[in-house]
Amino acid sequence: MRSKEEIRKDIDETDRELVRLFCRRMELSDEMGRLKASQGLPITDNAREKEIKMKIRELADIRFTDETLGLYDIILSLSREHQKKEQN
Repeated sequence: MRSKEEIRKDIDETDRELVRLFCRRMELSDEMGRLKASQGLPITDNAREKEIKMKIRELADIRFTDETLGLYDIILSLSREHQKKEQN
């Protein structure tokens, strides 16, 4: 059995990677928001969000499907809010 310190070290490493990837995703969302604004498109694209959630459901470990979808609900909401803020 691994020690508490070993597990915490892995959690810290995973958190660093999650933050890096989240920031990258937000950068891409920002870019998409600018593109939508320049083309007069709405921020919310329900079909695209449904597509993303279907893909996430396929990718997620079955033990964590609900939690992963919950996380993506938050990520998508934060992306929309950021795009709205940037357009104002």
